[in-house]
Amino acid sequence: MTASPTTRDLIFDQLRRSRASVGNVLAAAPSASLSRYRDSGRGWTVTEVLCHLRDFESIFLQRARLTATADFPDLPFPDPDQLASENDYAAEEAWPAFEDWGRRRRATLDFLAKLPDAAWERAGNHPTRGRFTLDQQLILTACHDVNHLEQITRILSEQIE
Repeated sequence: MTASPTTRDLIFDQLRRSRASVGNVLAAAPSASLSRYRDSGRGWTVTEVLCHLRDFESIFLQRARLTATADFPDLPFPDPDQLASENDYAAEEAWPAFEDWGRRRRATLDFLAKLPDAAWERAGNHPTRGRFTLDQQLILTACHDVNHLEQITRILSEQIE
C-alpha cells in the first residue's frame, strides 16, 4: 500500500506543474499578443506578468532561506510596480523571462525539498500577513501562480473579444 500524499506533496506538485500550465498557454498565443495588450487595457502585458513571476520567485526563495535560517526574520516585500519599473519589464521579452522563471523555480523547489519536517513550522514576519510559516509561504507561492495564470489567460482572451 502506498502512502497518501501530504498537503505539502500536493502543493509541491502544483508548483512543478504551474510553469507547464503557463507554458502551454503561451505556446498557444501569437507572440505579438504577449507584449501588445495590457490587462484591462491599462495593466501589465503578459510579458510583464512573466517578469513579475520571475522576480517574485527570487523573493519567495529569499523569504524561505531567511525563515529557515534566522529567528523570526522580517521578510522582504518589494512593491511589484516599483520592481517592474526598476527592472524595465516593458523592454523584456516573454520567452526569456519564462525560461528564467523556470530556473528560479527549480532553485526554490530544490531548496525547499531539502528542508527537514521541523523547518516547516518556522516563521518569519511578513509585512502585511504577520507571522508567516514556511508552510504558509509554500501555499502562497502556489496561489500566486494560479492568480497570475488567470491573469495571463484573461489578458489573452480580452484581445480576442
